[in-house]
Amino acid sequence: NSKKLFQDGYYGKPIGITNGIRGTCIITCSYEARAYGIHTGMRIKDAKKLFSLLNSKTKPYLFPKAQISYGLAISNIASSAIDISDGLFQDLSHLILGSGVGCNLDLAKVPIADKKYPKQCLEFGDDYQILYTVSPNKLKTLQANLKSIRKKCHTIGVMSGKNLKINNNNLGSLKNWDHFK
Repeated sequence: NSKKLFQDGYYGKPIGITNGIRGTCIITCSYEARAYGIHTGMRIKDAKKLFSLLNSKTKPYLFPKAQISYGLAISNIASSAIDISDGLFQDLSHLILGSGVGCNLDLAKVPIADKKYPKQCLEFGDDYQILYTVSPNKLKTLQANLKSIRKKCHTIGVMSGKNLKINNNNLGSLKNWDHFK
């Protein structure tokens, strides 16, 4: 997740994530790396020609765990769901586009992994949390199901209208993650 990148001192630096421990291909990269011409799908040896200081020591990228018990707990309750792998805004936009229903998102209710970097936590991806919608009349059942597996949920908005509306935004302009920029 983005918190791990910040803790490891990568914030604001050109980084590329590769496909595994012996990765040979960039599968995603930071905006700072993109400024050097590095892009998704590029071979590492070609990326190093553009930016010689690119760290070629590939760390396993967080090896996210599948949330099987969580998914099962919400499966009969949620009306839609997606993992947050491309950032909250990008993946919420996919839900909005797929359903044709907008969202009033309350940023004050969104859990942030690192309070020092709230904007980056919202814009970056690879958190692999589950973003889902639940009818208000099923919320108590959802909470009981999640409590039975010692998990909880965060209500961060209401699906309504046709577009994404962001409330309580004191961070300024926010952008979606885009693998191809």
